[in-house]
Amino acid sequence: MTGLFLFPTSGAEWRTWLSNEGAAIGTIVVVLVIAWIVVRVVALRLLRRVVRRAAEARHQDPDLAERRTETLVSALNWGIGVILVFVGAVIILGKLGLNVSALIASAGIAGLALTLGAQAFVRDLINGTFILAENQYGVGDIVTIAGVTGQVIDLNPRRTVLRDDDGAVHTIPNGTVTVATNLTRDFSRINLLISVTYAEDIQHAIDVIDDECRKFHNEWAGDFLSDLDVDRVEDVTATGANLRVRADVRIFRQWDLTAQLRTRLLRRLASEGIAMPYPKREAVDKGGEAARA
Repeated sequence: MTGLFLFPTSGAEWRTWLSNEGAAIGTIVVVLVIAWIVVRVVALRLLRRVVRRAAEARHQDPDLAERRTETLVSALNWGIGVILVFVGAVIILGKLGLNVSALIASAGIAGLALTLGAQAFVRDLINGTFILAENQYGVGDIVTIAGVTGQVIDLNPRRTVLRDDDGAVHTIPNGTVTVATNLTRDFSRINLLISVTYAEDIQHAIDVIDDECRKFHNEWAGDFLSDLDVDRVEDVTATGANLRVRADVRIFRQWDLTAQLRTRLLRRLASEGIAMPYPKREAVDKGGEAARA
């Protein structure tokens, strides 16, 4: 039989084909599996070693280097897997009797029909390549992309997988990522607003907050990269003044430290008798008994 398909058509032809081509197909599968194992065990181990040595030479944070390594490993796994599957499929289809050359020739016509559908896929790959090359974020980082905030648990040139605070997993095509906000790059920051009423002495409130911040900083000195204190009077509202407390800290520590600091400051202000503003409501009776009737 000629044309695109050259499959055996009788039992005898199938037996002959299996005796001639079965071993070859089995060998191809074994070679592909061995290649996959070699890539994962040897090449990926070599990649990890190279990235770690480069990080040590540049005096980079070991944790950052490890996350960068996992990102590259994930991308390389995906790329090598796609290549091996494609090569194996072409070879095995040829052994199964599919006229691969005729299929490739017809791919030009089919490709024209699939052009519009492939645009999104190509856009994902191009944008994903830039994300990886520019190291915008990596596995382990906490980011906000496409309106979703979460930790990157997987990344390859086509899509990014995030897990949010509720444990939900979000798969985001890289082509939809126009702005990537990395919350854990190099350092993080405590950025806390504390409000006090106008009835209080603002300078006294600042002194009390600074004193508690110094105590808190000394307890967690290993996590801080700068001093912790009142940075400025951020705003003046109808109910009081907002004081901005800021400090740079190690990545991933800002949320826990901010929660503990907020609790400490609330207790300290209460013990000092410094009031914080809160909404108040007053009911005014303008009509008296007649209006109520």
